[in-house]
Amino acid sequence: AGGAAAAEPEVKAAGAAEPWCWDGLTGWDQVTRARWDAEERCFSFHVLYERRARLLRVPAALRQGRPGGGWESVDVDESAFGRVVRQQVERAIVHYVSQALPDGLRVTASIRRRGDGSLYAVLDPALESLDTGQREAAQALLRQVRDGVGLPTP
Repeated sequence: AGGAAAAEPEVKAAGAAEPWCWDGLTGWDQVTRARWDAEERCFSFHVLYERRARLLRVPAALRQGRPGGGWESVDVDESAFGRVVRQQVERAIVHYVSQALPDGLRVTASIRRRGDGSLYAVLDPALESLDTGQREAAQALLRQVRDGVGLPTP
């Protein structure tokens, strides 16, 4: 069998000095959007309530061990991973409405599907971060989205 790859994708938070790994606890339902930058060969993942995007840099090729010894260069095709990302994010975001509040702040209310299939509602930015005037409009938007998919509207 082949050996381990000689290069691994670099995962780094935008603006961070040190690479970090996807924690494995962040489900697709936490991703608000993802984007591929072909020039930089980098996926950026925007996660709920995080200020910076998570970046996944993908090398153009990896060195892979040959069964008889030595190394060979194997091109990395990011398109299959890109399709999976798109499918998983689309599966997780069931319904959403984005709206500008009277003061101009844009909020998004969405219904998301966890990995176990259960649905929940989320507001971005978080309700707790809004002032009193913004909260009323944001709560109305959240009720509208919950009602749109048949979830209870408190």
